[in-house]
Amino acid sequence: SLYGPHTDRTATAFGGASPQGPLALAGGRLIVPGSRAYPYVLDADTGRLQPYSSGTKGTLGPAGSLIGAAGSFLLAGGVVIEQESRLAIGFNPERPQVLPFACLPVISDGVLYAARGKTVKAFDLGGGTFEKTYGVAGWPFLECRTRELWSAPTPQSATSMILVGKRLVVGCSGAVLVFSVDPAAATNERLLWKETIEGIPGDLAADEGRLFVATREGRIYAFDNDRGKSVPAKIHKTDSQFPAPIDASIKQRAADLIKLPDDPTLGRILVLGADSSGLIEALLAVTSQRVVVQDVSPERARALRIRLEQSGMYGSRVDICVGRLATLELPACLAGLIVCATPESKRQLLERSDEQLPVLHRLLRPYGGVLALRLDAKERKIITASARRCTLEGMEIETRDGWTVLRRRGALPGAADWTHEAADCGNTWMSADRLRPPLGTLWYGGPSGAAKLYPDTHSSSPTPRVAGGRMFLTGRGAITAVDIFTGRVIWRKRYPRSKPVSTVRAFGRGGRFASMRGTGNLQPQTVALPGAFYIAYGNKLECWNPADGKKRSAFQPQTDTDTPDYFGYIRVCDDVLVAGADYDRRDIGSQFLPADLRDVDESRVAALIASLKQWPELAGEAPKPGEKKRAFALRLLNRLLCEKTLDRALPQTLREHILGDREQKAKLDAAVKELQHFQQRLTYAFLPYQSLESCNRRVLEACYPEIRPAPPILFWHNLAPWDGLYTRR
Repeated sequence: SLYGPHTDRTATAFGGASPQGPLALAGGRLIVPGSRAYPYVLDADTGRLQPYSSGTKGTLGPAGSLIGAAGSFLLAGGVVIEQESRLAIGFNPERPQVLPFACLPVISDGVLYAARGKTVKAFDLGGGTFEKTYGVAGWPFLECRTRELWSAPTPQSATSMILVGKRLVVGCSGAVLVFSVDPAAATNERLLWKETIEGIPGDLAADEGRLFVATREGRIYAFDNDRGKSVPAKIHKTDSQFPAPIDASIKQRAADLIKLPDDPTLGRILVLGADSSGLIEALLAVTSQRVVVQDVSPERARALRIRLEQSGMYGSRVDICVGRLATLELPACLAGLIVCATPESKRQLLERSDEQLPVLHRLLRPYGGVLALRLDAKERKIITASARRCTLEGMEIETRDGWTVLRRRGALPGAADWTHEAADCGNTWMSADRLRPPLGTLWYGGPSGAAKLYPDTHSSSPTPRVAGGRMFLTGRGAITAVDIFTGRVIWRKRYPRSKPVSTVRAFGRGGRFASMRGTGNLQPQTVALPGAFYIAYGNKLECWNPADGKKRSAFQPQTDTDTPDYFGYIRVCDDVLVAGADYDRRDIGSQFLPADLRDVDESRVAALIASLKQWPELAGEAPKPGEKKRAFALRLLNRLLCEKTLDRALPQTLREHILGDREQKAKLDAAVKELQHFQQRLTYAFLPYQSLESCNRRVLEACYPEIRPAPPILFWHNLAPWDGLYTRR
């Protein structure tokens, strides 16, 4: 971690790149990709880090882990960086900023080949001029002024490209295209050939006149590139069906095994021994879980691999590891079920029980992971005695349906749950974990790393809840449950159907971000327990089963009106659920006060009253006995605050007067637009912090600039998980 400017240039903090992806070596420099941040550059001989800048967020685009180097330029994701200055280069004369290209560009002989949108372009990089300028948040970059040599359309946005001799190969969803890079080629001759494929091209490679395309879906295509046209590829398809019927007794045995763990959906299935009886195929048939097979024999592993390849299961649902269990270094807490599938694997376990049981205990998933063995009385006695000698924490031994079951109960020693937004019902923000080094990574990325499972990371990001070996993610419109030990997605479910609570503020202004006045809709409030998951969203409060996400019950507070209450905070302490409800909907900040007319002289007050009486809603209004002009003007203004169609009731004379003042007209147009947006929001959201009165006040302030504007209210958008949850009961 390095200490320096943050990516939005508003703060200095620890940060840096997250090294990931293939490395590059160029001119004595080792280049390390950093995903969304700029790559590291190190001296290849000494390992010394060269001056580093993380760049501005979002700069590198979708391909940030891919890098390259060409002369004085560094390619990172979708951006070209000048190596000496470490500044990104912008190729947008119409918009002076760095917009990433769709995929990793290519540079050759002073020409830049890049894709943006559904177009491939060639730029004269060698003949361009570079000028340092400043873009978003004051971040510096180099603006390149150069000429475009040629461009060509593509069916979809490019996902990969390479240069092969005088041909540019471009992959996009569903197609591979080859273009001539000859500057003299006519526009209609630029495309040499095009071939339709299934999937999205990920990597491209060429060798000995052949072009290879690997798709993100796992398919590989080979084309003859020398002929200037594609040759239909031979497609090798796998049969996803099992090669032979599974014996009924074997399938029943597999079904019995699946029922042994406390939760059959959690963890992997670890099979000891490359079984040839069909048990592995039977396990695959009765469950959707992934299976890991261990065997010490390379020959048996190879035979099983060939058998599973024929069914299309190898690699997609089955992994085979060759070697002794103690030396394979499989991830801890991997397996929800471990079974000995061959006589040899059982014999090895019995002969080396004191050595192997601690290894298997480490691999078993807490919260009910099971080691299932078929043992006679003598063998059971050996295993029981060994388990006692090894003092395996949380391990219980039982006999069930002819199986000897060693079950790992409870959590990891010293582990604690994170049940609320701030750790627990006391808002301590403190984990009660008692960590035991050494620590290591169990899993990274994968299905539970998909962006759709998470909310906008810029703001309003609730902390994950962890309880009972599951992690609950609050994402965009849905809750996702993840196996905390393997990263496997268990279930995903939409929020309860309800109008959400909106945090949009009246008279609000953002902190550093002046345009931000609330973050839109609040994320749901959730509490996760080992046996229940509570979610409050809008006017719904429900209890879900944490194992499968199914609704168990719903709670509805009693109200004095037909309008349901909207929920705020929820907490669970012991067996008591505490929920905040009933937002204060009173508007006490929009009323016009005497101070709003303090700087208006008497003659202007009289003119203001005359103009106000032209509104249809105020026709015929007269001052009350003894009512002064200022008080009368305030009463008229406050009467208009509650009008539902104020934007359409503007008097004609007032409208004509405002049309003659460009600045005043712009303010009125903005206020009317905000009023219309508010009326639209009411159809799909609950707005406790913005009212009709507040929007109408903005309209009246624009109509009568002599009125003092309502003072702005500071709102810092990153408080969204907390701010906006104030309820009256």
